[in-house]
Amino acid sequence: MDNPKDILIIDDEKVILDAIQKIASLENLTSDACIDVDEALEKLETKSYRLIISDIMMPGKDGFQLLQILNQKRIATPVIITTGYSTLENAVKVLYDGAIGFIPKPFTIEELIS
Repeated sequence: MDNPKDILIIDDEKVILDAIQKIASLENLTSDACIDVDEALEKLETKSYRLIISDIMMPGKDGFQLLQILNQKRIATPVIITTGYSTLENAVKVLYDGAIGFIPKPFTIEELIS
C-alpha cells in the first residue's frame, strides 16, 4: 500500500468535499476525496487511511452500504458519517452499524475538527 493518508472523504457534493479538504489541510492532515462509495472502495484497495468521513445519502451506494461493505471486508478504519438528513433514527443506525461518530450538516469547522 502507498503511504497512508489521514482522511478519506466521500460525498457527492463537491462543495462539501472541498470544505472538508480545506479544513483538513489547515490542520496539517492529508486527504483524498471521492464522489461516491465505489470510487472510495477502489482507493481503499490500494491505500490506507486513519479516518473515513462519509455522507449518508449519495447516488448509487449510500453511507449505510459503505459501513456494511467495510464490515464485510474487515476494513477497520474508523468512520464518521455526515448528513443533511439528521434524524435520531439515522444517527442510531450508523452508530449501530459501526460508525464512530455522526455529524449533521451543516457543520462548523469546530464540530468537524473535534
